[in-house]
Amino acid sequence: MRSALKTTTRLGSVALAALALSLSIVALSGCGSGLRPGSGSAATRQKNGEIAFTVTWPEPSRLIPRAASSIQIRLFRGALEIATPVVLNKPTDFTTGQALVSKAAFSGLDVGGPTTPIEYRVVATAFPTVGASGVAQATGQTAASSVLLSTTTPSARVPLTMNSTIARIEVAPNNLPSLLVSRFKTLTATCFDASNNVVLVDDGSITWSLVGIAVGHLSGTTGNSVVFTGDNAGLAQVQATVTEPVPNRRSTTVNINVVLTAVADSSFPKFHADQQNTGQVGINVTGNATAGARRWEFLASDSVVFSSPAVGKVEPGTGRFLVYVGAYDGRVYAINGQTGVTEWTTPPTGGPIDSSPALSEDGSLYVGSQDGKMYCFDSEDGTQVWAAPFDTGGSIVSSPNIGNDGGLYFGTTGATSHLFRLSAADGTETWRFTGAGGGIEDSPALSPDGQSLYFGAKDGSIYALNTTSGSLKAGWPVATGDAIINSSPAVDRAGNVYIGSLDGKVYARRPNGAALWTFNAGSPVYATPAIASDGAGTPTAIVVGTFDNNTGTDSSKLVAINPTSGVQLWAYPGATDPAIGTISSSAAIGRDGTVYVGSYDGNVYAVRNGTRVWTFTVGDILESSPSIGADGTVFIGSYSGSVSAIR
Repeated sequence: MRSALKTTTRLGSVALAALALSLSIVALSGCGSGLRPGSGSAATRQKNGEIAFTVTWPEPSRLIPRAASSIQIRLFRGALEIATPVVLNKPTDFTTGQALVSKAAFSGLDVGGPTTPIEYRVVATAFPTVGASGVAQATGQTAASSVLLSTTTPSARVPLTMNSTIARIEVAPNNLPSLLVSRFKTLTATCFDASNNVVLVDDGSITWSLVGIAVGHLSGTTGNSVVFTGDNAGLAQVQATVTEPVPNRRSTTVNINVVLTAVADSSFPKFHADQQNTGQVGINVTGNATAGARRWEFLASDSVVFSSPAVGKVEPGTGRFLVYVGAYDGRVYAINGQTGVTEWTTPPTGGPIDSSPALSEDGSLYVGSQDGKMYCFDSEDGTQVWAAPFDTGGSIVSSPNIGNDGGLYFGTTGATSHLFRLSAADGTETWRFTGAGGGIEDSPALSPDGQSLYFGAKDGSIYALNTTSGSLKAGWPVATGDAIINSSPAVDRAGNVYIGSLDGKVYARRPNGAALWTFNAGSPVYATPAIASDGAGTPTAIVVGTFDNNTGTDSSKLVAINPTSGVQLWAYPGATDPAIGTISSSAAIGRDGTVYVGSYDGNVYAVRNGTRVWTFTVGDILESSPSIGADGTVFIGSYSGSVSAIR
């Protein structure tokens, strides 16, 4: 009889061969007449029966560093185990062309009479190591009434089939974020028994296939691991099946959403929330920060945090999510959003990080450094995704934006001043725009259709580019009365653009560059306007903070502007409120319409319709802009290097 058994291990990336073995059971009767005349007791039965075993092993190739190395055999009579188990270990004296054979036997067994044979049951289990240790890989037992010993039973070969112990197969990772077209991911299959122990199988025992529409391809069809590469946008279904000799084949399927590229579908995946820099939360946020109380505080190596946090997706079941922030020590920190504990930190870049990270739907995290390089990290472990960061030759303060067209957009400042479009997939340059003067420190905004890109520059102009070619759009640039520093454009669903300038004004311009209105805020505007919209997406207010560092009258304020007329709706502080510090932090708008903003006076303010809801004291200057988590928690960085979670 023959039983198939397969095992696996991994030696680098070398595929493993299958292990096939033969287990022969020979039942031999004893000599004599069975029961002695006149006696029917067990004590008088002959005890010269034997059950012998022979195992023929395959060549112990170097491709099988840990194949099945032992078989344990147990002998039962009914439910009672009647002998010490026998272990057959694989021999080590293999010679090419010769079989490896192990033999053993249970001797001195009871032998029945001619008409009353004694029935035995043999149970065999294969293990990956010598001495029958480790997790069982396969097991089997002889069928009922197949191993009989009597005075008249001749030698007989009895079949024994060993089936795999595999109860299920799992593929990791099984909670993949979306995968960018042209990106790849390694999938690894692991087999488990009914007790959740890992069962070793060889590479040839697992097959991979694509189910349904093929939006990607696999690196192979067999093996413990396979690489899936996304080719086109769509939902890919990858199935792993274990082909061990089990009664029913085990398989599992993982889904991978292949996307061209997009900002992650989380509450605040980048600076000012979305591709249009609106600063308002979407449907992913279900709660509000109503108490203004500290949830946790994180300290980034005593380093200044200008960067605004990016908030990742919430894992179903566990509630785990990460908050990402850059710091002046040149590192990016990934903080557990529930506990405030660091999960990973990147090695330092070559300069401070002002830039706010941007998280893509496929789990890539993009951030610029003042060393002039744009980096792409894996958001789960902080490893670099691109072969090398992209070197602009300038300095990056601008926070990147991610387009649905596969583009990564950001500006540079310093000796060179460009607006770049890179491939988000590999960091290669598509185009650069060189017509802006003085430097670009803000985060560019995309039009709702993704065909236009807006940004401001230190030369005081607002620019609009064609995202495909990088060329200027007709009607642009539009001049303001002073430099545009940090204030990024925000774009509403109609394509209207809102941006602040150091001339103390907020500009509203139509998609073609024509004036919609200009609002005089009375003090320089460093902050990015936030767009409050109703449930239908219609703008209801443009909210922005001012930075009074000139008059000495402490007239800094948070102001809301009518998006249609450009008339002030409300301002905080009002006539009876105490003055607040200067504001360069860009306001964020929560689910219930509450506006959150940081100030130089070290406080975070929560304001609704011009009335203060609460104040939270961080205790140091706040230039970082607040971000909002799915439950409404507010996250913000400070000059002291802290990141505060406020609930």
